[in-house]
Amino acid sequence: ASAGAVRRRAAASGQQPAAASGGCSEASSADAVSGVSAPSCVAVMLRSKALPRTPFDVLDDARKMDPYEILKIPFLAGKVRIRKAYTDLCRVEHPDKNNGYESLEWQMGEYAHTLLLDPESRARYDSSRIARNFLSATEGLFAFGFAVAQSFGSFMADASEVASKQVTEVAQQLGIFDAARLLMRDREQ
Repeated sequence: ASAGAVRRRAAASGQQPAAASGGCSEASSADAVSGVSAPSCVAVMLRSKALPRTPFDVLDDARKMDPYEILKIPFLAGKVRIRKAYTDLCRVEHPDKNNGYESLEWQMGEYAHTLLLDPESRARYDSSRIARNFLSATEGLFAFGFAVAQSFGSFMADASEVASKQVTEVAQQLGIFDAARLLMRDREQ
C-alpha cells in the first residue's frame, strides 16, 4: 500500500497513520487497519525525508564546487537571478533563522554568492569552465576521428589483403603468375 493509501485509510478510521506519527515502534490499531507492518512504515518515513546536499553533490567536471548548481540557477545567469536565488536561500538557511547555526547549505551558498558577485573570480571560473567544456568536446571529436581513421585503415588493410589473394589466385589460374617458377629463378641467381 502506498503512503497516501495508508493516510486515507487511517483518516477514514479517525486515527493518525503510523508513518505520519513519527513512531513505528508501537503496534497501534492504525497498523491493523492499514495493514502496514513496522518495516514498511519505516521505509515510508525514510523516503519522505530528503537528505541535505553536500559539496560532493554540486561538483562540476573539474571536481570543484559549482556555484550555479549550489544556487540552483542556470550557467551564466545574470546578477538579478543570482541575487534572487541567494535571497531565497537566506530566507531558509540564514543563521539568524536557525539560532545561529550555519548549515552546510548556508556555507555553500555564501561561497557561491561571493564567487559569482565578484567580477574577477566569476570571469575566472566561467572562462575555465567554458575552456574545459570546449577541450572535452574537441577531445571527443579528435578521439572519434582517430577511431574512424583507425577503423578505416584496418578496413583498407583487410581489403587489400583479400584483393591480393584473389589477384594471386586468378593469376595462377591463368598461368601468368607461377610461384614455383619464380622461386626457382631466385635460387639460380
